[in-house]
Amino acid sequence: MKEFVANVKFVFKIINISFPAFSSSFSKYDLKIFDYRSNFFSFLLMCYVSEVNMSIQIVQADITKLPYDAIVNAANNSLLGGGGVDGAIHQAAGPKLLEECRTLGGCHTGEAKITGGYNLPARCVIHTVGPIYSGCEKDAELLAKCYENSLELAKSKEFESIAFCAISTGVYGYPIKEATEIALTTVNNWLKRNKDYELKVVFCCHSKRDTDIYVNTALALKLVPREENIYMPHIAVEEGRTAQR
Repeated sequence: MKEFVANVKFVFKIINISFPAFSSSFSKYDLKIFDYRSNFFSFLLMCYVSEVNMSIQIVQADITKLPYDAIVNAANNSLLGGGGVDGAIHQAAGPKLLEECRTLGGCHTGEAKITGGYNLPARCVIHTVGPIYSGCEKDAELLAKCYENSLELAKSKEFESIAFCAISTGVYGYPIKEATEIALTTVNNWLKRNKDYELKVVFCCHSKRDTDIYVNTALALKLVPREENIYMPHIAVEEGRTAQR
């Protein structure tokens, strides 16, 4: 019964707070939101009978335009910028981001460091270095560490929201399906271990293909019972703007 009451409170929080706030914040990005209010009672029943992780959301967007507490940059070991999403974040944030990154002394693979967001809508940037895919077991361990360490850093700063790109799936060559399963499983497990800490975790996908992979993987892992239960805004992005590292 206690779990049911908690779910009911969370539903009202979504209806009374999240929808107006997100509608306002994202209107200029042509945000389209699935409105649970149109079928409120079935959603309420669904919350009671299934473990729906409403802290995990999936979007198709340009990560440099998301106004969260932190966005996660798929950086290289130098933290001095590069191609893909790394280059896009540095370009959007402006030169002061690079200036601060120069003071951090680089970053080991699997670890995470934080900077200001500067000209970005996001307050901060968490830089993490994913593994270059080699096919060995260590790859999965290091990739999971990227997500875990980024989440721990967000918690240490008392952030309420964080957006991840698909770490290591670009030029670093990690197969997108394997990387997605690691990302979703790692984040879901972390949220379960930190039930008393409210953190919205957004997976920001560059393409429809990646978005579909994330949604289908979430369904396969039973993080959500049906596709329509994923709160999944789609923000128009310029094609080729933010390919993942």
